[in-house]
Amino acid sequence: MQKFVHITDTHFVPPGNLLYGLNPIDRLALCVADINRNHSDAAFAILTGDLAHKGEPEAYAALKHELDKLAMPYHLLVGNHDDRAHFRTTFPAAKFDINGFVQYTLEMGEGVTAVCLDTNEPGKPWGTFCEKRGAWLKATLDKIGNMGSTQGVNANARPNTKNARNK
Repeated sequence: MQKFVHITDTHFVPPGNLLYGLNPIDRLALCVADINRNHSDAAFAILTGDLAHKGEPEAYAALKHELDKLAMPYHLLVGNHDDRAHFRTTFPAAKFDINGFVQYTLEMGEGVTAVCLDTNEPGKPWGTFCEKRGAWLKATLDKIGNMGSTQGVNANARPNTKNARNK
């Protein structure tokens, strides 16, 4: 499997703002500098949400500005704090499925495929896993078959107890 870097929960806020007394921009800048200095041989970086704390467009623009300094390509996955529409505006090349969810597969090398799942549900502080996402996951896993896979979900999906009882 290829060497990769995983960064999570950057919780970006618009420039000039602090989050709990800290500046996420400064913190990610230090992280990116360290990655470029010590791990520039990584094939890619993957960032799992929460990318922005409240999903503001300015926060995503600042995040992109910092991430574009990485010495390797990067892949993104939203979390429950993110705003999918604002994310898509700033990162139009990000990977989306046919339903508009930020979910995709990523070849990791040596027959391992990462399955990246979007559990973002606007207005909810927890992750959600609906029938459309489930259908995409089933089709994706069927396509992968017996090859190795790793699944990446940003937020734990809240169980739907009504459906769970019916199965």
